[in-house]
Amino acid sequence: MEKYEVTLIALDIRRWDLESMRLSLTTYYVIQEEEKSQQLELSITQPPEMVEEFLGKIRVSCQKKLKNSENEDQDFEVLMNNETFLRQKLYNYFRRILGELNNPKRKKGYPKMIFTTHLDIYNENQDISFLPPVIQFY
Repeated sequence: MEKYEVTLIALDIRRWDLESMRLSLTTYYVIQEEEKSQQLELSITQPPEMVEEFLGKIRVSCQKKLKNSENEDQDFEVLMNNETFLRQKLYNYFRRILGELNNPKRKKGYPKMIFTTHLDIYNENQDISFLPPVIQFY
């Protein structure tokens, strides 16, 4: 079984639907030294469940893309680069989104809004020297 490492770069919320409790996201990541983007839909639940669903969908999607581009008979293991750090960053991001959706200070009659729509996994103020040079480029 071959192992491939995915480095998540960023994600954007494109749409939210409170009737169906779904978020539409675009995620950007690097695998095999190529930048990829993908549209995903997530359930609006509690942050830990959202993190698990998000990472699971990224892994499955990458496995499918690798099977299409490589060997269909081979199994691939997809690992997340800096997974502990990534999980904490995603957890905080989804928690902030839920806080905005459930804001009790919102004025009556105003729709539920999300103002935190973009997440850079590694921002400009952060030391990224621990990342491989090819990833630092992105």
